[in-house]
Amino acid sequence: MLVELQKKNKYSTDKQRKHGYLSYYEHYLSPLQNAEISLLEIGIARGGSIKLWNDYFSRAKIIGVDISQENIDKVAQKMGLEKTEIDNSFESSSSNVSLILANSMDRKALCGHFNPNQFDIIIDDGNHSLQSQILTFCYLYPFLKPGGLYFIEDIVPSFLALESLKGLAESTFHFPNKSEDSILMAHRKEC
Repeated sequence: MLVELQKKNKYSTDKQRKHGYLSYYEHYLSPLQNAEISLLEIGIARGGSIKLWNDYFSRAKIIGVDISQENIDKVAQKMGLEKTEIDNSFESSSSNVSLILANSMDRKALCGHFNPNQFDIIIDDGNHSLQSQILTFCYLYPFLKPGGLYFIEDIVPSFLALESLKGLAESTFHFPNKSEDSILMAHRKEC
């Protein structure tokens, strides 16, 4: 269904066109499609994947985070979101989507918005350096619910990446392929 949604709506995202990630996401996310969930995506760029998730998940609360004010402003305008008075974030009463300006490598700026065990799904499509991906994982993992799924896009599969992350969390990790531009999924173990 995700691949079909992408073909039909031509969202401005590279998740399928460049990477072929959508069939992988479909495998793991289809059981949650009609569930009441919360999803966090780091790195929204032009907002294509935020729109895709919003159309795919019928009952989801979706939060997008980006380091670029320009990206946040453009996506907010496209989606009809209004600026809040509190912290320069955007949301709308008619949408399940909120946008937050934050750097995923700034723990205080990033984590001050969230509660422990808040998210069913976290997707890191932000800065694609291994250091950033590991730091973002360290910062956000406590906000992932037990049984939740954490995806890191555009990670180079390596022993270093896997061992670094394994030492940080009680999760099962999986690389679906060994390309230079892979996706890693961490499934947080149930308590």
